[in-house]
Amino acid sequence: MKRSLLILAAGLFLLASCKPPTPPQKITATDTGKDGSGAQTIKGGNVTLSLSAAGKPASYTIGNGTNLLRTKDPGPGFYMTTGTGAGEKTIPFVSSESKDGKLILTAGDKTRVTLAVNAGDRFISFRLEKIEDVPIGTEPTLNFVMNFQPKIYPELVPFDYMCLTGGINETSQFYCRATWPYFWQRGENDPLGGFALFVPQNEEEHNETLLRIWTEEKVPRPNIEGEWTYERAKQWAEEWKKNAEDMTHLMISAEKPEDLDPLIDYAKKMNAKRVYMHTDTWRGQYWIQDRDSFSVNPKVFPRGEEDLKAFIDKLKANGIGVMMHTLCYGIGPEGSKYLGKGKKTDPRLANWGKGKLEKSISPAIGMIWTCYKWACAAAPTASMPPRKRQN
Repeated sequence: MKRSLLILAAGLFLLASCKPPTPPQKITATDTGKDGSGAQTIKGGNVTLSLSAAGKPASYTIGNGTNLLRTKDPGPGFYMTTGTGAGEKTIPFVSSESKDGKLILTAGDKTRVTLAVNAGDRFISFRLEKIEDVPIGTEPTLNFVMNFQPKIYPELVPFDYMCLTGGINETSQFYCRATWPYFWQRGENDPLGGFALFVPQNEEEHNETLLRIWTEEKVPRPNIEGEWTYERAKQWAEEWKKNAEDMTHLMISAEKPEDLDPLIDYAKKMNAKRVYMHTDTWRGQYWIQDRDSFSVNPKVFPRGEEDLKAFIDKLKANGIGVMMHTLCYGIGPEGSKYLGKGKKTDPRLANWGKGKLEKSISPAIGMIWTCYKWACAAAPTASMPPRKRQN
């Protein structure tokens, strides 16, 4: 009996020892290597970001390389602002703490921000979890700025629409910037936002890191069957690249259902890889007037989406792809399902603007004087001058 108990105990010990080890925390207090307050270190496979006790950037290194941040001005890192323009006020954080893989930042006014931290082989990411203990009457905006040395081009990848990053010129800048401008206006189903940060050394590493972020972080991805893994993402990217190599297309228009089949035959004859439909064909209106942005033209597709999908499926069966032109998703002047049948849009809603010229135009005039409807009811007055637009 004792022998059996010994064997059982040994077996349980072996099972316990076979349990996979808990992965190390991505963020720890610099001095202790554990959860705690003070300076923090975020460590990935090949990247390390160090923060001061106040949460300010101290260094960013790749491998055993030197600090890539601007030594004299590494940037504020995370900080908050209230107000805009001349009235904008900056609220810095004064302390930082790591706990259970989270970075907790506290400001002088006691506002506290918690971010989940992750670090892959080549990137570091932050995902906002909460902003709390905010002073009554304030709605601070969370921001992030980090400055790098000349010829070092960092990149940020936003996880969703709640966090905005550097924009179109980011890859040619020596700094990175992120902001959460919509936090206080979000709905209950909106995400909280976040971003991944990396510094690519070459094009191959750039693409590799993007693939890793795409598969290791919770971000939008293609609607495919099966698990979204690194290997599957790489396969999908190759398929997309192959599909996009030949962008020859035939722009088509139709007025009735009978026009569609001859267009398929003509596209095949022209060896077009895809057809391109404007909104006036598939929706029936270029600018929406008495329908919605995703309405389907009943004159060409009598059964609506069902007929449109059938046409697209038929094109695909013939080896032809589809591109569909669309515009910004606004509300038309009347007939929108959001307003109700017979209801018209309030004319005060945003539009492209209407107005009149206040002075004649000639080559000698360097300024165009206009008066917009929303700016002045009749003639311009001293308190409401006409809008000026440079040539």
